[in-house]
Amino acid sequence: MFAGKGITSNVVDLSAPDAIGSTTPNAGTFTDLAGNVPIITDGATGNVTAAQMKGQTHVVTGAYTLSLPTAAVGYRATFYASTAAVYSIDLVTGTDLLVLNGTALTAGYKATSDGTINAEVYVECRVAGKYTITTITGLFIDGGA
Repeated sequence: MFAGKGITSNVVDLSAPDAIGSTTPNAGTFTDLAGNVPIITDGATGNVTAAQMKGQTHVVTGAYTLSLPTAAVGYRATFYASTAAVYSIDLVTGTDLLVLNGTALTAGYKATSDGTINAEVYVECRVAGKYTITTITGLFIDGGA
């Protein structure tokens, strides 16, 4: 049909490709690429660990104060109220700084929700020693010391 037109025939192999790599990573050493976000339920006042600041969503179930670990670049998490209760985001390290919706809080002060259900903030450290807190829903204020 195409003879003499300068077109050649190529054969394409559509069979399954060979396996990529020869080993399976140990559990916990790879990232879930399906888009799932680990959920942590916070049911008491306590310290959030560094491992819990790597993209997780924290569901806060009551009137608790959650203290963030020493601010290291790359830490980030979302905090969400599953009940109508006032909760606060505080710091473990007194020298770190919280910046709430663009305003730096006084050293030692915490960010506090208005107590509405679904009150949510995104917390991120872009500069060592400083967490920025951005309100997603509800109202968060300077909660004092």
